[in-house]
Amino acid sequence: MDYRYGLLFLLPFIGGLFAMRISHVNKDILKLFLAFSGAFLFSITLIDILPSLYQVHTEWNVGLFILAGFFFQIVLESFTKGIEHGHLHHLRHRNKLPLTIVIGLCIHSFIEGMPLSNIGILSEAQRSNLIYGVALHEAPAAFTLITLLRQSKTSTPNTISILLFYSGMSLFGIYSSNLLSQFPFFTTSVLQNILALVVGTFLHISTTILFENSENHSFSRFKLIAIGIGVALALFI
Repeated sequence: MDYRYGLLFLLPFIGGLFAMRISHVNKDILKLFLAFSGAFLFSITLIDILPSLYQVHTEWNVGLFILAGFFFQIVLESFTKGIEHGHLHHLRHRNKLPLTIVIGLCIHSFIEGMPLSNIGILSEAQRSNLIYGVALHEAPAAFTLITLLRQSKTSTPNTISILLFYSGMSLFGIYSSNLLSQFPFFTTSVLQNILALVVGTFLHISTTILFENSENHSFSRFKLIAIGIGVALALFI
């Protein structure tokens, strides 16, 4: 198995463990990490993945799937409450497990993992970039999820179980793609459509991360630095 896949599990798991260890969430630091990961994800999507997708997948419906992915993410956030881009909410029922949020996040992570399989729709460099982008943005999502679970008074064993399950969902998406590729209906064209769907979700998530938390539609100096580092890293790799 590709060692890079380990990042898809390791970074969210570390993000979740960190949330279990700290007593107070510093939202400013979380926003800076989100700005960095959002800029990186946005950059690799525009610079690398999107041009390649249009070059290989020339049918008109590639744009349709990108658009569908963008709006699918909006629908999904009605369940996840924006955990994907670091929204911290106070639960209405503090002693109740936020099951819809957990399920929504797992669906999101599973779909992101599907195009990362080694079936051949991405070059090795593109697959690496996408793995890094997914892993980086799943880490703060896991951090926020575990913070919510702590608010809901979820027991430590259940919290760890949910974290393990969530951290493995991208890998499960990869495994499912490899498994489905053995069937005639699951062609590379189908997987390319799934990639286009994921690109749409990336565009929504990354732009939301970059712009929605800016007070008075302005960026702080530190946020600009975090964004610059994310863009520079994407250009470098």
